[in-house]
Amino acid sequence: MSGTNKKKTRQYSEDYLKFGFIPAVHDERMPFCLLCQQCLSNESMKRGRLEAHLKAKHSAHINSDLSYFKTLKEKFEKRTTLQSLFTARNLTNDRLSEASYQISLLIAKTGKNHTIGENLIKPSISAFLKTVLEKDDTDVKALPLSNNTVSRRIDEMSEDIEK
Repeated sequence: MSGTNKKKTRQYSEDYLKFGFIPAVHDERMPFCLLCQQCLSNESMKRGRLEAHLKAKHSAHINSDLSYFKTLKEKFEKRTTLQSLFTARNLTNDRLSEASYQISLLIAKTGKNHTIGENLIKPSISAFLKTVLEKDDTDVKALPLSNNTVSRRIDEMSEDIEK
């Protein structure tokens, strides 16, 4: 039992913000310097080492108050990363695809011509968004409701029902 050495993992404390550190995005057990955008090891998660980093690398900010580092933290959290852009785009694409399936189902239930999606439904939704909600209609323009798409979605849903 004495042979099992457990490595001590330090936890982030809110007090470390006054030295310009927040928990790293990819691993909350590691400190991330807001000033130089550098991620340090978990062993550096000691008050003395964080303070030494601030003094050695960012001596101009030694006397900065906590509110300065809070604004830096807020700016860092609001910043758009490449990963968040792709995540947001994927969520939008998933919602557009789901809406396309739902509208295709409605078209199938009414027995109308499949071109009604592009000729009537998309312009109607676009007019509603612009007029009533005063919103942009870029997502509506990207909504796949062509004749071929609606036909394919109806066929896919009917195959699923048959199975």
